[in-house]
Amino acid sequence: MKLRIFLFILMLFLLILPFWASGNDIENIYPLPLSVVSTEVTLKWSGPPGLYYIYIGSSKNKLNLVGSSTSQEFKVFLSPDELCYWTVVRSYNNLYEYGPISSFVTNPLPIDLLYPPNDSSVATSLTLKWSGQGSTFTVKLGKSPDSLNLKIYTASNNVNVRSLQPDTVYFWQVASIGKYASATSKIDDFYTMPASPNLIYPQTNSEISTSVNLKWAGEGEEFIIKAGLSKDKLSEIGTTKNNTFYLSDLDPNTRYFWQIETVGKKSTSLSEIGSFVTAPLPVRLNYPLFGARGVATSVIFKWSSQAGETYDFYLGKSLNGLKLIAQNLPVSSFNRRLDYFSTYYWYVKAKGCTGFSTDSRIFNFKTVPPANMIYVTNFGSNTVSAIDGDTNKIISVIQTGLDPVGISINKESNKLYVTNFGSNNVSVINGNTQENVATISVGSSPVGICVNSKTGIVYVTNAWDGTVSVVNGNDNRVITTIPVGSWPQGIDVDPETNIVYVANWNSNSVSVIDGNTNQVISTIPVGTNPYDICVDPQTDMIYVSNNGDGTVDVINGKTNQVVSKISVGKWPNFVAVNQNTDMIYVANRGDNSVSVIEGKTNQVVSTIPVGKSPTGISIDIVDNMIYVTNSGDNGVSVIDGKIGKVVSVINVGMDPTGITSEQ
Repeated sequence: MKLRIFLFILMLFLLILPFWASGNDIENIYPLPLSVVSTEVTLKWSGPPGLYYIYIGSSKNKLNLVGSSTSQEFKVFLSPDELCYWTVVRSYNNLYEYGPISSFVTNPLPIDLLYPPNDSSVATSLTLKWSGQGSTFTVKLGKSPDSLNLKIYTASNNVNVRSLQPDTVYFWQVASIGKYASATSKIDDFYTMPASPNLIYPQTNSEISTSVNLKWAGEGEEFIIKAGLSKDKLSEIGTTKNNTFYLSDLDPNTRYFWQIETVGKKSTSLSEIGSFVTAPLPVRLNYPLFGARGVATSVIFKWSSQAGETYDFYLGKSLNGLKLIAQNLPVSSFNRRLDYFSTYYWYVKAKGCTGFSTDSRIFNFKTVPPANMIYVTNFGSNTVSAIDGDTNKIISVIQTGLDPVGISINKESNKLYVTNFGSNNVSVINGNTQENVATISVGSSPVGICVNSKTGIVYVTNAWDGTVSVVNGNDNRVITTIPVGSWPQGIDVDPETNIVYVANWNSNSVSVIDGNTNQVISTIPVGTNPYDICVDPQTDMIYVSNNGDGTVDVINGKTNQVVSKISVGKWPNFVAVNQNTDMIYVANRGDNSVSVIEGKTNQVVSTIPVGKSPTGISIDIVDNMIYVTNSGDNGVSVIDGKIGKVVSVINVGMDPTGITSEQ
């Protein structure tokens, strides 16, 4: 019995012995134990020939048959980042020989860098992106491939990177950390764009001149300046290494767009697109000019501008009183009726098609006085009062020399001539501007004065010298000096015959001067102390007031003979003739009256009471108004010649004496 049991055990041992010993004949060659391989791997082993069955699993106890091979190698496709166990079993003669069990790890999925593309240009803040698999990713970033010092950890396949330095090359790499292994990408590079320049001047939509110095902020190797008339059509107009660029000769009244491109080491960046508008060309005021005097009251304002579409016209009597008078004028002129002898200020606003505008300078000017002006010498004030004959209001007071007495007007040139008794000269006044424009030295103690408007020659009596100064009114030069009687006073000229008549106070005579030769051609005896003299060119009669005997002598200019002597008031001074009515008016200083003489009869037809000490007298022959200076009460009596009465009194300066009228 024991023998039988022993033989059975021996037979069983001999039966399994080959199988048991065969485990030493199979060896796993690849992958090596615990190595990391790709997901597509060819398993390799060594062993006796035969059919091998390949088993793979996630643990030693869970090996699954995946295929068979007779070539001692087998390709398998596995999941990434997995721990794998494997073995092979050889089959022969219905027997099985088992190989060793080995393990390996599959790689995670390879990492591909997606964004930014290699060697591309990006902003200083961006999102890095890649593909791959892993529980954690490590992003490495640096300024060289050997110095990827910045590390960022993330569980996703992208990461935001902010505030990188502009205009800089960066290198980057991503590594994935799996359950069992890791994967690393290649190293790519990208470069950040230069910082976008900031436009500083001109500010967007601002108005500038046709020349401008563009300014911006930013850093770069170079700047490219682009400009144009449209956002979509910007052209390069220049380059610079500075942060300014000068533009000149721009078209006026035009909108421009501009942009700056910064050129960095490897890329460029653009500013925003700005815009500005060039103003219309400055408006030039052509008429009236700055400071003009004597401008007509009906004036056409004129200006010029090359780029104005429409114009607004402003006018006023003071800088603070400028008002919009006309708006959106399509032409560069404007007609306006103005007040007499007033100072005006004006300017024009030119409006362009861009909506912007430009203003001219502000000019001022002064209009002419009224046509009917009355001028009075104020002996005690050293002034001339200029009176508007239509309103009887003083519109200006003009300074003269010392002790002004006589006054005469050249109606052709509107120049006034005033004798200054105390300063031995004649003041020349521009009637259009009411300004003293010249002073002419004459003889001693000038009193009377007259002007021949046809020749422009001025005649002045010098009482102390007993002479008459002859002055060229065009250049204010004394031509000659003519000796006459003693203490000459009044003087007048017949413009038709060019004969001058001088009343000689102390000589009781009238000197007759030929204006063509400046020679005394006759001396006519008259009454006592002749003071003034007046010529009627219509009748060729000369009227002489004799202050000492209260009479007026009438001289026939053709014969130089006294033809009549008319008794008037006490101390008759100035005398005047209305050529239209043939009436003569005499100011009687001693009895405060005016004698009215009819020229046809040489008879006093009325006596009109006036102010105290009437001295000078003048007539507006158009309106038949008579003006009398009253030196005793500093006034001017205004007589209506049609009714023979004083209708108004005008207060003037101290001791008014001489007087003249434009009409």
